[in-house]
Amino acid sequence: RRDLRKISQLDIPDHHSLGILIDQDAGRKGLMVPFLRYPASTSRGPAYLILKYRLRPVMVEMCLDKNLNYQIELEDLGWKDWDDPVDIMISINDHLTAFIDRHPMDWFWLHRRWKTQIKK
Repeated sequence: RRDLRKISQLDIPDHHSLGILIDQDAGRKGLMVPFLRYPASTSRGPAYLILKYRLRPVMVEMCLDKNLNYQIELEDLGWKDWDDPVDIMISINDHLTAFIDRHPMDWFWLHRRWKTQIKK
């Protein structure tokens, strides 16, 4: 949370980029949105920055090809008339899920992504 405050205070010049890793459990304060088709606590930080600065999110994905060379894929999610952080993070998680479905061996499966559970 402190890091998000620091990032939101940066003066990022036009035509520059900011990368954020989004694949870790966000704890009790995260948004519960689907990730790999299961509810997962997801950071609201990227959505906050997208809404505050009216950013166009771009997914950057890296995978190994058959020759063991890394290939980088960029997917511009485009600007939508978003006003809800949940909708933004669902869209981002859906794109990440699609990448993992295409390249499961390239996913870094170390994090306990579903550590935070929904209270019943």
